[in-house]
Amino acid sequence: MIKKAIIFSIIILSITIILTVVFLSKKKEEFITKTSQEKDEIGIGILTNQNNEEFEKYEKFVEYLNKHTNDNWKVIPIKNYSSFLGHIKKGDIKAGFMGSVVGYKLIIENIAIPLVRGEKNGISTYQGYIFTRKDSGFNKIEDLSGKRFAYVDPYTSAGYLFPVFLLKDKGYNPDEFYKVSSFLDSHEKTITAVLNKNFDSGATKDLIWKKLSKTNPNIENELQVIEKEGPFPENTLMISTEFNQTKLDKLQKLLLDMHKSEEGRRYLLEIDIDKFIITKKEDFNLVEKITDL
Repeated sequence: MIKKAIIFSIIILSITIILTVVFLSKKKEEFITKTSQEKDEIGIGILTNQNNEEFEKYEKFVEYLNKHTNDNWKVIPIKNYSSFLGHIKKGDIKAGFMGSVVGYKLIIENIAIPLVRGEKNGISTYQGYIFTRKDSGFNKIEDLSGKRFAYVDPYTSAGYLFPVFLLKDKGYNPDEFYKVSSFLDSHEKTITAVLNKNFDSGATKDLIWKKLSKTNPNIENELQVIEKEGPFPENTLMISTEFNQTKLDKLQKLLLDMHKSEEGRRYLLEIDIDKFIITKKEDFNLVEKITDL
């Protein structure tokens, strides 16, 4: 009887241990799943200009970030350059690929710091262009007095600050110089507007000019650049100052090393760059020179 009781006790104990292990394993799995799901999303802003294709490209990039960090990044579409400021100040986004003016403003307000920017074919900067039609007879900035001028956005270096700075530097009042001036919201639109004779002149960046010229020969055939300024840093990944230095260093190293692996190169190809390079406050010196924020 005693022997049977001992055997029975051992069986009961074994079953108890097995059930306990199964229970604890299930609870652990539930905890891990819950913890993963409850990670706070980190919004990363992308200027889309209502371009779904651009949004989808950066969703792929964010997929890489989520695979290689312990964070939950999410792409947040931003409709224009100035919207970046509102979104990051409200906390809707903690990072974003931002133009040089927005980036510089965030730096001087100590809201975000530059981390990296993309490089393609050895190019990571751009120039500002002021351009006219070749058949217009307007060959220098002074010729544009009383004419129609197309800006891009108030928060662009090439598309606004550079042409305004140029006029001020020559002693003109930008608010009185042109007969009409308008913001068209994108570099592509300013080029098209001048090409179609809706405006006499406009401002844009050289990278967009060259990209569009590949599919539209009329840009080179019918338009001419009359003023240039640069270099300005191309869209920079700005990161909120709320991040600690250890986290920033890890993220920067991850991005700087992407081009060293086959997987990383596949994701870089999605956003049309060859690699990331370090970007610092000093890269915004020209923006500082021409801006009055």
